[in-house]
Amino acid sequence: MTDRVRNIGQIISGKTAVFDEIDAVWLSVMDISDKQYKKRLEMITELKQALNEFFKWQMTEITNNEFFSEKELLEFLEKKSIHYREVFRAVYISFVAKYFDEFVTLVNEELTDSEVESNISEFSAKWIADHSVKISESIISSTCDIYKDSFNEASQQHKQFKEMAQLIASELYKKEVLISRNEMLSVCSLATFESLMKLGYEYKQWCSVKDSKTRRSHIAADGQLRKLDEPFIVGGCKMMFPQDDSLGASLSEIINCRCYLKIKPRK
Repeated sequence: MTDRVRNIGQIISGKTAVFDEIDAVWLSVMDISDKQYKKRLEMITELKQALNEFFKWQMTEITNNEFFSEKELLEFLEKKSIHYREVFRAVYISFVAKYFDEFVTLVNEELTDSEVESNISEFSAKWIADHSVKISESIISSTCDIYKDSFNEASQQHKQFKEMAQLIASELYKKEVLISRNEMLSVCSLATFESLMKLGYEYKQWCSVKDSKTRRSHIAADGQLRKLDEPFIVGGCKMMFPQDDSLGASLSEIINCRCYLKIKPRK
C-alpha cells in the first residue's frame, strides 16, 4: 500500500462522502498532485453514488413488472429506453456541471498564478454534449442486455424475474465502478486540455501508468508529444487526450484506460 493510500484520511479530510479504499488504491498509481488525487477520488465517489441511485430506480421499475415472455420484456425496455437515456444523461450532465470547472481551476492553479478566463470553450462544450448522448445510449443498451439475460436465466431456473434482483444488482454495481472511473478520467482529461488551451500552451504530452495492467498500445504512447491541436495516435486511434472518443477511437483504447495529460508549469 502506498503512502498516499495510508494517508488518505488526511488527504481527503473535510469530506463527508464515504470513499471506497479500492478506488483509492486504483487511483494512487497516477503521478498527480495530492490536490488532484483528492478531487479525482471525490469525483469517483460522487458519481458512483449517483449511478447507484439511478440503477436502483431503474431496477425497481423494471423488476416490479410481471413479464410472461422475453418479447414482453423487450417491448417494455424499448418503450422506456428513451426515458432512461434522458434520465441517465441528466445524471451525467449534473456531474460534469459540478466538476468540470472545478478541475479546470485546479489545473490552472497548478500551472499559473494568473487569472484565467472562466467561460467554457466551444470545443469542450461540444465534446460534453456529444459524449453525453453517446454514453447514455451505450449504458442504457448494455443495462437492457443485463435485464434480458437475467430474465432468460430466471426462466431457465423456473424463478420469478424479481428473484434475480441480487444478480442484477451485482452486475449493475460492476457498471457503477467502471463508469465512475472512466467518466471521472474523461472529464479530468478534458478539463486539463481546456486549461492548456486557455493558458496558450503549444504542446501536450501523453502520460501512461507504468504497471502490468497497462495495455501495450498505451505503454507505447507514454511520453508522446503533440501540438495542442493535433491528435495523439494510440493503438492506431486518434485521440485529442486520454479517454477522448470524439475522433472515433475504439472503446478498447478507452475503457479502463488510466492515462492522463502530463502538465508542467512553464519556467
